[in-house]
Amino acid sequence: MEIGKMSTNPNKFPIFINLSNHPFGLWKKHRKLAALQIGKPIDLPFPNIAPEWHRGKVEELVPVYLHKCLQLAEHYKGGIAAVHIMGEMTFTFALVQALKQEGITTLASTTERTTHLDKQGNEVKTFHFVRFRKY
Repeated sequence: MEIGKMSTNPNKFPIFINLSNHPFGLWKKHRKLAALQIGKPIDLPFPNIAPEWHRGKVEELVPVYLHKCLQLAEHYKGGIAAVHIMGEMTFTFALVQALKQEGITTLASTTERTTHLDKQGNEVKTFHFVRFRKY
């Protein structure tokens, strides 16, 4: 997989920023291994974006989170291999654009959904990670 801004120093590892509401530690083995092939996983919690917010308020968060990503890269000194971003779509779209302008690879998780009914007749959906895909 192509990666974004990386250090040329072999002693410094690029990071894989997980910008989502699903911490790396709770991922299943297959997904963890896929992330580890890209970079050192670092969780950055996805912002809580109210559905009532207008577009401008959502977009105010973009430079804040772009800065957070760049600060993480500076702190870990290996650069950013990729930012995995999954969450509210208008913010995700705007932040992906900003990250790409910085030359940073952005990734989404792809999953296969299975649905079944439980004993009470409630629909239960399960998502199985397949791969990361570039935005």
